[in-house]
Amino acid sequence: RYMFNDKFGAKLDYGLGSFSEANDSPAFSTNYYRLNLQGVANLGRIMKWESFSRTFNLLGHLAAGIGQVRPDANPLDDNVYNLMIGLTGQIKLSERIALTGDISSISNGRQTVSFDGNTNLATTDPTFHGPKANWWTGTIGLNFYLGKASTHADWYVEADKYATKAELAQQI
Repeated sequence: RYMFNDKFGAKLDYGLGSFSEANDSPAFSTNYYRLNLQGVANLGRIMKWESFSRTFNLLGHLAAGIGQVRPDANPLDDNVYNLMIGLTGQIKLSERIALTGDISSISNGRQTVSFDGNTNLATTDPTFHGPKANWWTGTIGLNFYLGKASTHADWYVEADKYATKAELAQQI
């Protein structure tokens, strides 16, 4: 992730995962891969959370990308596009490390093979563009801040540009 300033940034994201049967469905296994370009907004700075906390923060992200669905039961690899939206909570552990928790929703488009490997209408109906593939993900992790700045943009708070009465009195 690269922050252009203390409020907005971008990140390139690669994700992979797998889907498998639920308790009452036939057995299947499908791998999923995606690559997204995301816009990031530092919601904590936008909402001025620094007025009550310099330890907690919130990032929002919105993305578009490409992906591939690879069911074991179907030899076809299905190329899709995806849209993602999510929120990432942050707890500052030090100037260089933060604990994060992310919740995101992902939606696929142009998916012609379902996650269980069925092609259903894809071969008989040329207007069929796949099942609605929407799901939620949750992750917990650590951010390690790299770079020469002493404070990362996630936690940077611009100093007040106005002097207090006490500071003005000292200067006089």
